[in-house]
Amino acid sequence: MKKLILLVAIALFTFNVNAQGVDFGVKAGANFATIGGDDTDDLSSRTSFHFGVTAGISVSDNFSVQPELVYSAQGASFDSDGVSGDWKLDYLNLPIMAQFQVADGFSIEAGPQIGFF
Repeated sequence: MKKLILLVAIALFTFNVNAQGVDFGVKAGANFATIGGDDTDDLSSRTSFHFGVTAGISVSDNFSVQPELVYSAQGASFDSDGVSGDWKLDYLNLPIMAQFQVADGFSIEAGPQIGFF
């Protein structure tokens, strides 16, 4: 349980730098991924990580666009008939987030993401 709490705390790590209306930053965190579907009963979640860079482009006082470039390690673990291992799936994701500033230090983000396997 302590390991899970530590991983969630790491998942919330973000750092930003401001330069003339554009906020540059880095992000890093934990991934808890699995593969679902038919015949996946012997698969369990794989704990891994993600990291990347962000750029927040201010449009108004309460709205900005935030493109990101994020490496994400995903997949699943398996243990079947005495054979165990991991399916490691690596992605390069490009989310384009619309960010609405609700209050000081609190914002809501939503937007599409393109992923390259």
